[in-house]
Amino acid sequence: MTPSLRVLLVEDSEDDALLILRALRRGGLEPTALRVQDAKQLAVALAQPWDVVISDFSMQGFTGMDALAMCRATHADIPFILMSGTIGEETAVAAMKAGANDYVMKHNMARLAPALLRELHEATMRADLRRTELKLIESERRFHAFMDASPFIASIKDDSGRYVYRNQGWNKIFGLDGPVWLDDDGEQLPHERRAAARASDIEVLTRGV
Repeated sequence: MTPSLRVLLVEDSEDDALLILRALRRGGLEPTALRVQDAKQLAVALAQPWDVVISDFSMQGFTGMDALAMCRATHADIPFILMSGTIGEETAVAAMKAGANDYVMKHNMARLAPALLRELHEATMRADLRRTELKLIESERRFHAFMDASPFIASIKDDSGRYVYRNQGWNKIFGLDGPVWLDDDGEQLPHERRAAARASDIEVLTRGV
């Protein structure tokens, strides 16, 4: 099945736009494209969803760097590829630092489809990672809410005996406030309470309860 692709073309040359679309089709893609030529048209187009933005580097009264800045302001992670007939190394590096994913020379159109497929794959991986991170954050939030609502004290230590988690009940019983730090070994507790906490640890390790 040929991958369908929503392509936003920022290009003031209709002939070059046709060459770009032809290169994508030769690379096994099926682009559905909209061509824009200036900032006003681009601003309107960016309100729609796109899979990729392909922009000429140099246009009349508008540049690829301008298009890149507008795109990144609203679409932080959409693949953005610059096209150019001539682009120097310093300019290419500056474009990449500004957020371009790649640049392709117009005399080497055969590289466009592979570069685009790679960027789409990496964008998908980044999106999956963000979703996983958000799920983890939500899971941790629910865990903390549940444990802090518990009438029992609870804490977690790593293999070296340092606290990595304490619920609010634990903090209240032992007279501590604020979050636990990963290097917290309980030395901030008063001596008698430190001894009680360690005695509790030993009992749990010995009896398993």
